[in-house]
Amino acid sequence: MHNSGLIAPDSITGSGTSGSVKIAAEAGYKGELVSQLTGLTAGTSSAVTLRGEGASWDWSSLDNLPNPLPASMYRSDLHVPAGTRDPHVLVTSQLPACSAIDWEDEEGVMACTEYSVYVYDTAGKFVTATVSSRRGAKVDLPAAGDYVLVVEQEFVENLPADQDGVGYTVTTYLPGAPGSSAGKLTIDPKQRAVQPGATANLTLRWSGLKPGVRYVGQLEFRNGDGPLKTLPI
Repeated sequence: MHNSGLIAPDSITGSGTSGSVKIAAEAGYKGELVSQLTGLTAGTSSAVTLRGEGASWDWSSLDNLPNPLPASMYRSDLHVPAGTRDPHVLVTSQLPACSAIDWEDEEGVMACTEYSVYVYDTAGKFVTATVSSRRGAKVDLPAAGDYVLVVEQEFVENLPADQDGVGYTVTTYLPGAPGSSAGKLTIDPKQRAVQPGATANLTLRWSGLKPGVRYVGQLEFRNGDGPLKTLPI
């Protein structure tokens, strides 16, 4: 079978305010391998406090959203500019997800929560949804445009009596959007000749980032005619 594509990692991860990572890519064609970067971006975050348990409602349409909005829910409008790559929203909580706790190994009583995230278009049509997990709740936005985001706290277990509500962080990541880039991200070489079956070794470098902040971006490999593979960073 003739391989005309590219064998490369599915994603890239790194840590630190500066650093580098080696990337090995094996081409299945003769020609040029072009690397196109987007980002990095730290996103835009909002702090939210939710209280109580989720309401009984039909989330298949935004038209069914309770009015007035209960204390267990949060709503916001999102705009994804044209040219944005891999737009998504990550919702995290100050408490772990109840479903992610190994209760057999857990000693004592631990406070935890479960929450859901819904996305609608501006006409109220359902777009996507997800639920809390060990790493939070992430929803991917399908394309440029305007959306409505709804976060709902389903329930909380073992919350201390003196704690008023649960804190959440809602972060919108728009890599490639105007004004969203932070720090410096480079790849070397940006373009190089490749042969079938040969491995191209590249180095991704980043610097100027803030400690303790999650950054995301994207690396797209192209052959000069079109995209071959896209790697989230």
